[in-house]
Amino acid sequence: MQRRALLRLGGAISVLASAVVTGCGGSDGAQTAHLRADVRNLHYDDAGNAIEWSPENNWVRFYDSSNQLKWTFDGAGTSVGTLNWPSGAVTLGERIYVADFGNSRIIVLDRQGALLTQFGEAGPDRDDFSFVHEPVVGPDQLLYFCDPLHHRVQVFDGNGQWQRSMGQFGTEGEGLNYPESMAFDAEGLLHVVDSGNGRVVVFTRQGEVVRTYGALGSQPGQMLNPEGIAIDRSGYVYVSDRGQHLVQIYDGQGQFKERAAVFLSNGTPAVPGEMCWRPDGMLHVTAMPDASKGLISRQYL
Repeated sequence: MQRRALLRLGGAISVLASAVVTGCGGSDGAQTAHLRADVRNLHYDDAGNAIEWSPENNWVRFYDSSNQLKWTFDGAGTSVGTLNWPSGAVTLGERIYVADFGNSRIIVLDRQGALLTQFGEAGPDRDDFSFVHEPVVGPDQLLYFCDPLHHRVQVFDGNGQWQRSMGQFGTEGEGLNYPESMAFDAEGLLHVVDSGNGRVVVFTRQGEVVRTYGALGSQPGQMLNPEGIAIDRSGYVYVSDRGQHLVQIYDGQGQFKERAAVFLSNGTPAVPGEMCWRPDGMLHVTAMPDASKGLISRQYL
């Protein structure tokens, strides 16, 4: 099956009207498709509402499905209910969970933007963080957080009760070295971007390592300082490679397929960061750090 059919059947990625090819792998990689990129850090809930966060400005904003701004939660600091470099947000039920990176904690808001509670703190204990980054909600309705300087993933329930940790420091095998972001695949496996090792480590929800893919380096399929990750309905994995200004694309088993250069709309190369799926099926890529608007050009390189 050509890659044109793969993603159409999966239904995960839509392309712009000018695009020719969708999907991954195959012999038609010389043609180019385009996906939108943006400077904004975004998470979409199941209803199509968007949560945006600004690390530099220490605010979180909520937009309804019509893209109308409903509220802003802001305030820089270290006291209760303030933010110090927010680095991700997810929704679970009627709550919004914000990763407060610099304060090593989670801020919990209701759907109207009111502070409900917070949990976590900086420290060495099993339920502590050493910074916190990029939460995701698992198929078990638990919250998974990257704990980068403890080199692990922390798992909590919606009430902030610690459940377990996954991973430990290491530069090969089953180790993690500064995990940056995560995504679940259709089988319920957790793909963790192991930034310091230039790869992705795949865990079961119980913390067992299934496989790894990618490697530190500059050859096709190798990565330098990877950050964001997204998985489409056909199982293809997209990993933003900041060091090479590329998006690396793998199949569901971690076999390298192609890599995509990232450009602004004026043709200037850009640096990809975090990624998520938009309600219309487009892959949202955050362009780093000062790109106003752009396109990600998926081409065989």
